[in-house]
Amino acid sequence: MKIIYIVDDEPGMRRVLGLLLRKLDSTWRVDEFSSPEQALAAARQEAPDLVLADYEMPGMSGTELLDRIRQIAPATVRIMISSHVGFSEKLSAANQYLGKPCSVQEVERRVREALAAQEALQSPGLARMASSLTSFPVLPGAYYDLIRQLDNAASSLDEIADLLRQDGGLLTRVIQAANSPLFRGRSTVMDSKTALLQLGTRNVKAFAFSMHVFEGYRRLDFPEMPVELLWRHSCTTARLARELCKNVLGEGPASDAFFAALVHDLGCLILMENHPNTFREICQKAQRENKPLRQMEQEAFQVAHQELSAFMLRLWGISETVIEAVTYHSAPWDGPHAGRFCPTVALYMADIVTRQQSPPDRMPTLELDRSYLEAIGAPDLCPSSTYAERPSARA
Repeated sequence: MKIIYIVDDEPGMRRVLGLLLRKLDSTWRVDEFSSPEQALAAARQEAPDLVLADYEMPGMSGTELLDRIRQIAPATVRIMISSHVGFSEKLSAANQYLGKPCSVQEVERRVREALAAQEALQSPGLARMASSLTSFPVLPGAYYDLIRQLDNAASSLDEIADLLRQDGGLLTRVIQAANSPLFRGRSTVMDSKTALLQLGTRNVKAFAFSMHVFEGYRRLDFPEMPVELLWRHSCTTARLARELCKNVLGEGPASDAFFAALVHDLGCLILMENHPNTFREICQKAQRENKPLRQMEQEAFQVAHQELSAFMLRLWGISETVIEAVTYHSAPWDGPHAGRFCPTVALYMADIVTRQQSPPDRMPTLELDRSYLEAIGAPDLCPSSTYAERPSARA
């Protein structure tokens, strides 16, 4: 049974959400509270799995409420409900943001995605890390509208292009992507429809998503892992991962590998902003001792940035194939599809090869595990010099 709290001083909104959630799943226990103090008292007695809290309430703001629930119940997923326009780039106490007004479908999707992500918080290390974060990236509402259109087989290219034109920031990112070295054609792309044709609808959501996320971190000063270099690395890795998958598995898996490559270092960005001093020490220690970054992260945080990336992607409802690739790209032999070539392996190969050619940071450069790749029949599309005779990447 999942326990869901609705906290809103408006009786109408509270009742509507309560009726909706109970109708969606009879196994959910939905508790309604008219004040933050009531919700906090209940949380101390029994931690909820999910809290939906209004932003503006008398006596205590939604932000303060969710921050206090974070301290009481670290594994609770927290969603802020508001029409406040300030939530354009980052959230603090909330894991997610649900804008007003919102459709029944939107509420259902966000709640189900949040509950799916909450399952991952059963890991003590990830739960502690998630509860310590005071800044989360947030996606604009236009992105969710775009995803719905792209996933709707009945949507036309003109309808999707019109949707892009309604959000200047989203349109700018898509046009930038179409003019990037990964997709650029013979002429410069200037409009939404041409950008869609240039990118392919499968890749539009990946680029729009990743560019928005990276944009929120560009001002971070982190010499050990410069954000601009990390973005370029992600783009280069995405291109190679896509090529590896497309040649062997086809366009669908290639798009998943492309998406995963663009966001595989999201957790590093979140750690840079939320734990800059500790993460800087981890990066320096990994360089000094010539050890994998994920090993140093596990020792310091009991969680690696890959797991943090996967948690955020689950909150946003990204496909399990992409999440799997992000989670296991440093060690595909530990993943659920370790015995065959898949997007996870493509990302593993592409990440190491591109790091060797143009390092985005000062971390030790690993070698590909040749024996593993040969055993699963991975495509031999990388220079032989990138392979190691011993599986040093498993260190």
